[in-house]
Amino acid sequence: MTILKKATKPLFLLSLICMGGIAAAIISILWLPKIPSDFSRTQTLLSFVKNQAPSGSTLVFGNSVTMDGVNAKLFIKNSCTKTCFNLSSPGQNQLESLLLISSIASKPQNIIHVYSATDLGRQDFLSKQVINNFLLYGYKLNDFAKETLLKTNNATGISDFETNKLTLAFNCRWLLSNYINTNFRKLLRNDLTLDHLASELYYPRNYTSKFPENQRMPLIRQFNPKTTVSNFVFDSTKLVLIQKIGDFASKKGAKYVVVIAPINPELDNYKKEYFEGIDTFCKKQSFPNIQIINFSDLLTKDDFVDHIHPSESGANKITNELAKILNECSFKQ
Repeated sequence: MTILKKATKPLFLLSLICMGGIAAAIISILWLPKIPSDFSRTQTLLSFVKNQAPSGSTLVFGNSVTMDGVNAKLFIKNSCTKTCFNLSSPGQNQLESLLLISSIASKPQNIIHVYSATDLGRQDFLSKQVINNFLLYGYKLNDFAKETLLKTNNATGISDFETNKLTLAFNCRWLLSNYINTNFRKLLRNDLTLDHLASELYYPRNYTSKFPENQRMPLIRQFNPKTTVSNFVFDSTKLVLIQKIGDFASKKGAKYVVVIAPINPELDNYKKEYFEGIDTFCKKQSFPNIQIINFSDLLTKDDFVDHIHPSESGANKITNELAKILNECSFKQ
């Protein structure tokens, strides 16, 4: 009898530990989506494209450059689109945009997708963090997204979309460290407006003032190519994905607009021939229902807050020119 008691005690403790672990995981599933982080915006964007985006609107996708570079309210003012929304997010690459675009339930008028010239030259990947983040907020991989992802080098990551909730909660524990990092960055930069980014759908700019020279110039030196760049190259698979997204937009009754983002002239190792190559690429592409717009040389160095992000004046130039080119009716000054 004594031996039985001694044997059951460890089993009882083990059961308590297991039950505690399961309870913690369940609580995590409910709690983790509420933790503020760089990825909180995903929840807003997913919910918006699935449930709230009105038909006939213009939807803009891209990374932090687009967040700072497109003012949706100014676009509405200067075009015939009654509604426009900036659905960009930090680090949003082509495949992350694909997950959002494939979730659009309404029939938009325009789907605008901003790429950097260098992005067009390489394939993107979906990290497990990004996939887990989308799953945490209820994303379901549909047939179009799966079929498109299978055409990329990211095809091996398809299985990451199939996970149970307990595993997902464990995989998303990194949100805690991101929350700490986010608050630390806010202490360093008073003009880094992170709080409103989770919900702002018109002009979700990251930076509100130009970097001081002692911070800006090291970034210029860091991101300026080490050697001169004269040849513009593009990845053929990325072009296939542009066509696939264009086909999806067409079925929705929308125009798919690809915009090449402005390059800071202070990154002067990008030579004249490089910009000419971008222009030639844009003019040679001919896809039904896809319009390609080249803004690579649109801005001056004074239109950037740092090495890559447009200032408010830069955003005004990009937005006004975009509205003028699309010109759904007539451009209103």
